[in-house]
This record gives sequence, C-alpha cells and structure tokens, in this order.
Amino acid sequence: MATSDRNPPVFAMNTMPTVMMPLPFPRSPEAPHFTGDNVTSFLHDYKRMSLRYGYPDDRAAILMEDYCDEGVAVQVRSLQEEHPTLQALAEAMKGRFSQFDKEQYLGTIEALTQYVEEVLRRGQVDTIQYSRAFDRLCERHKTQERPSTGRKLSANTSVVCPVMCSVEL
Repeated sequence: MATSDRNPPVFAMNTMPTVMMPLPFPRSPEAPHFTGDNVTSFLHDYKRMSLRYGYPDDRAAILMEDYCDEGVAVQVRSLQEEHPTLQALAEAMKGRFSQFDKEQYLGTIEALTQYVEEVLRRGQVDTIQYSRAFDRLCERHKTQERPSTGRKLSANTSVVCPVMCSVEL
C-alpha cells in the first residue's frame, strides 16, 4: 500500500467523459450566421461556438450548413464532401468565399484607394477625422494576410495620404 501513496492514479484522457451541450438554434441571436460575404467573422464565431459547446471537429463540420443561408448552404454542403474536418472545411470556405468577404476587403489597397477618393470627392475634409480613419485602415492592412496570396504586405510598401502625409506600411 505504500507504493500507491507515492504514485497517485493516472487517468487516460480518452476515459474522461466528454460533455457536449446543445448548440444554439440556427438564426438565434447567439448563433453565428453565414450569408456568403462574412466568411472571416463567421468562421471565427463558429469555431469558438463549437469549442465552447464541446463539439468535435468532424461533428461541427457536419452541422455547419445549418448556420448558413439557403444558397450558401448548398455550396458548403458540396465542400463538406471533400473536406470532412472543421479545419479543412474552413480553409476551403476561405478560398471559395474570400472574394465576397467585406472584412478581407477593408484591408486592401483597393479599399484604401476607394476611401481616399471618396473623401476627396466630398470636398472639405476634417483632417483629424480623416487621418484617424486612414490610420485605422492602414494598421488593419499591415496586420492582415492577403486572401489572394496568403502573405502579408511587404514592409517597404507605402500608401500616400493626400491630405496630410505618406504612410509607410
């Protein structure tokens, strides 16, 4: 009996009970919803939800289509056949829907250019407000990976802020 006092029992991880709580109903306020143009935020929220409620990757991947609009659910269902795990399905969805994603577009050069042109069209500019908004877009651009290439923008790229300054990215 002395040996059992020195060596406490060790439990294998696979013998521990798994607790799975029911997922929130699709279209309920606490459930993520995929419309086709919000792939970045949807995948982030869906992964967090599946972890929070204790669902394994393969089961979470199967249930994902329930949290999508009708039209996109068909496309997600076709991706599920080729990509059975949540991680693989998420990567495939990023590839399929990235061109429609508003969040990925905000950090691109095109979005910065469009913003500058829009402000210049308005005429009189509140330089402080413009500078803060431009800085936010530039910061987001520096930290995001580009969906088309999968790499970050190089450090020597610059964007010209026509009102106040030139920003090095």
